[in-house]
Amino acid sequence: MSSDDASRDELVRLLSQARQSKDVSVRAAAKLARVPTATAQGWLSGKHLPTPALRDNFRQLLTALDLRIPEAMWNPDAESVKVPGRAPYLGLRPFGKEDTDLYFGRSSEAARLAGLIDAQPQHRGLIALVGGSGSGKSSLLAAGLIGGECVTGLLAGWTAASLTADELTAEVDAELVVIDQFEEILQQDSSEVSARMEAIEALAQHSVVVIGLRSDAFGVAAEQPVLAPALEHPMLLAPMTREELAQAIVCPAELEGVEVEPELVDLLLADLARDKSGGQLTHSLLPLLSSALLMVWTQADHLRMTTADYVHMGGLASAVEILAENTYLALPPDQRELVPGLLLRLISVHGEAVLRAQIPMASLSQAERTVAEQFLKARLLSVQGDQLSISHDALLQHWHRLSEWVDEGRLDLRVREHLRRATSLWLDNDRSLDSLLPVSRLPVFTEFVADPRKAAQLSADERDFVTRSEEHFT
Repeated sequence: MSSDDASRDELVRLLSQARQSKDVSVRAAAKLARVPTATAQGWLSGKHLPTPALRDNFRQLLTALDLRIPEAMWNPDAESVKVPGRAPYLGLRPFGKEDTDLYFGRSSEAARLAGLIDAQPQHRGLIALVGGSGSGKSSLLAAGLIGGECVTGLLAGWTAASLTADELTAEVDAELVVIDQFEEILQQDSSEVSARMEAIEALAQHSVVVIGLRSDAFGVAAEQPVLAPALEHPMLLAPMTREELAQAIVCPAELEGVEVEPELVDLLLADLARDKSGGQLTHSLLPLLSSALLMVWTQADHLRMTTADYVHMGGLASAVEILAENTYLALPPDQRELVPGLLLRLISVHGEAVLRAQIPMASLSQAERTVAEQFLKARLLSVQGDQLSISHDALLQHWHRLSEWVDEGRLDLRVREHLRRATSLWLDNDRSLDSLLPVSRLPVFTEFVADPRKAAQLSADERDFVTRSEEHFT
């Protein structure tokens, strides 16, 4: 046993002894340290040590347990030289067309999709790319297809356009039109869905239209006649093989002259194959892997990424949790208070489904923009054009603190969704007075619009809708 292992075993023993003497459960220990239960469990079991941003929280726990432990036992030397150069791993952010040089392991799937596109009669029609959340659809469409196959591959020379749900119109001049996260369109009002389907049908008359669809939305999509031909024979995105995953792990680091220890590759592949949470982990494999690699990169010494780095940061399942917690807890207290409101604006609720939403960067206050920048640097948030969004569903699934905020604010999220839809209808009718609502008189809205903190979560258009409604019905 190494001295590091012995030290960690002794730390676990001392913590266990102190908790038993004070009758402190894991959940109670988490509250004492003001961290999620999963984070405290990792410390108490010796699975991982406190990261720099959480060391003050760990000290709080030691104080509460009346435990005096040499800091060297749980705070490794921070003076080692870190890996130089840019980070070649993207964390939760999907690959964009500008990241093609870092995109490894999906060349066969990109070529397969390009072949289907090239085989479309008269180079027009509709193709559906279907896969689970976290399977890599967005990255394949952007870096594999548009940034790769349309530049140096089978489709070299094709003009391509990538559209969001809000950008989708029939007036797009491109041979290839890509619409990612298509499930977002299906969540809109029936009139909006009908308009988008008409636009897609028109586009497919002169272009090849490729939609990226999450597999759990397949049934809803199948109800749309326009999509029927594509959904009869969709391209199902296959899971990555061990060899492809190894490429995705090793090759980006090699571009920066950094070696990935073979034992680390083996351990990562073993963790990816192991079901750690009753089947939940497999839905977000690739984002979790990328987040773990990004964190190992930031901890690695000199020119080698090692198993010790990976074990120190808590392994695959802890990657998103630790990354998000570190980003949150590193903020000053006044900025930390803004995080729940900001992130909840980036979430919408449809029934029991919790989905990501977009807001304009321009709608943020200067203080909110400062907070958002820190989450952007950690790649937990992303910006496309002027639209800010959560980078991946994995943040919703694996950051316990955010899950608690969503549970606590679910009613407000539903009210906000009603206001969003009412505002959308008002805007579609050229801000007609007939589309306004007596928001101050309707119980579903009254408390929400009367609370300045909640009302601050609304967009500029939504606030304008509320103001005009209140003026009209006064």
